[in-house]
Amino acid sequence: MDRRGPMDGHGENEHNENEHKGEPSLIKDDLIPAVHQNLKEQLMLKRQDNALDFRKQYNEEGDAFFSRFVIGDKTWVCYVTLESKLQLME
Repeated sequence: MDRRGPMDGHGENEHNENEHKGEPSLIKDDLIPAVHQNLKEQLMLKRQDNALDFRKQYNEEGDAFFSRFVIGDKTWVCYVTLESKLQLME
């Protein structure tokens, strides 16, 4: 089974007429783990870069660095099961 994505079977960009229609190329199922791993590694490297930037800013600014953080309100999620719903109805 094929899935839509930007690579062909060799990890290179696939050029076909579908790209001209705005449709993505196909990725074979066996390549999905490799693509997923690559994306995870990119995300990890981005987070490391951000952490180093934050540490550098903290070293330069001290505690004033924390005054720029914005903390939003907490959102509470209610988890209802059939059992809990029946208990509420009693």
